[in-house]
Amino acid sequence: MKKILFLSLIVATMLTACTEEELVTKRLDGTWDVKKVDYSAKIILPPPISLEVPVSGISENSGNMVFSKKNDECSYDISFTTKPIELTGLGSIPATPITIKGKGTWTNTAKEVTITNSDSLKTKFVFAIQKNERYLQEWKTTINYQIAQLGNTPVPVTLVITMEKKR
Repeated sequence: MKKILFLSLIVATMLTACTEEELVTKRLDGTWDVKKVDYSAKIILPPPISLEVPVSGISENSGNMVFSKKNDECSYDISFTTKPIELTGLGSIPATPITIKGKGTWTNTAKEVTITNSDSLKTKFVFAIQKNERYLQEWKTTINYQIAQLGNTPVPVTLVITMEKKR
């Protein structure tokens, strides 16, 4: 009798256990507050200056992301402003607002989340999952952002986004 009960428990556990991919999907369903964005980039100033300028900083309470596993839809609104960049003897680059906003569909594996925008370009964002907890997610991605002060030259910006699930 004990063997049957033990085997029944093992079978029940196997049937209800999730894969890591399914666990990510279940956890993401809902609304997430973007608590922190760590950003970093290297801006290359055009000739005649030709100077590489590292830029980094942290922004807090920067927006939200909403995921629905029922229809694989999502929306996101992340906004922050970089710190001004002082260029010794050359002036400065003013603080730059960065906004990443849109909606679309999402898919995931155990290691990454891909968002495909519903815009005409079907822009994709791929986020590497660095932390996957029930109420805390940390993702990393690199986006190309055009900075008007630099003639709209695309600048690769690395983002580490920390989110907390609304309860």
